[in-house]
Amino acid sequence: MVYIIILNRIHHVTLNRNIHRIDVTPKRNNYIVDVTPKRNMELKKIVEWNPWWENISSLDKLKGIERESYKEIVKSIAIKEITIILGVRRSGKSTLMYQMIYHLLEKGINAKQILFVNLEDVTLAKDTLDEIYQCYRENLNPEQKAYIFLDEIQRKEHWESWLRKKYDLKTDDKFVISGSCSYLLRKEYATLLTGRNLTFEIYPLSFKEFLVFKNVYIEQKNIKKEIITEKTKTIIINMLKEYIEQGGFPEIVLKEEQYKSKILKQYFGCD
Repeated sequence: MVYIIILNRIHHVTLNRNIHRIDVTPKRNNYIVDVTPKRNMELKKIVEWNPWWENISSLDKLKGIERESYKEIVKSIAIKEITIILGVRRSGKSTLMYQMIYHLLEKGINAKQILFVNLEDVTLAKDTLDEIYQCYRENLNPEQKAYIFLDEIQRKEHWESWLRKKYDLKTDDKFVISGSCSYLLRKEYATLLTGRNLTFEIYPLSFKEFLVFKNVYIEQKNIKKEIITEKTKTIIINMLKEYIEQGGFPEIVLKEEQYKSKILKQYFGCD
């Protein structure tokens, strides 16, 4: 903040791109002018979150295994409403967003039309949603439609109002946001974004999905008709025991056996 005292009268002041706001306050025979410089966020802060800007194949390691029951979420990228993905931590919200990005690129969308930001990144703690948005628009995509993915949206204050304004102004943006249920299932969010969003809640893997992640494929019609060998029954029983003991968090299911228990304890804050 810069303080300038101008005697008796206000001189003509022209706003330029480096000044965010000028406030003028009368005080006795003088005027106090507060000049707020515009903060220019560095593009490098968001480059690391968007490796497809440099190499599209980088998504191969991020998109994980697609879940049949959530294909509707992936398809929601085609509609204008804000897609909101809710779920407990480590249930696969970010992976779903990466899958949506993968499908966009498959359809031929320019990589630089897609912005992904994890708002838990400490380097972005002081940057507002508007500063992140303007940095991206000014440096990479000033005119084309943008697909903007904001992970852990609850980290930014007044995110509901910011999104509502963008939606109501009909900016050429498709927003996909994610967050933990405990933060987003609130009256303010429901009221401000009514009629402007599609909300999906995702969960850890079902037992059926667990088997797919374990590369165990069993025809449902064969199970119903009891066309199943003793070997297959044994496999299913062993898989069920593991599922009951370790749950269905996708990362745990795919992790090496010796690390599963320790990581699972960290999820629940256990020593």
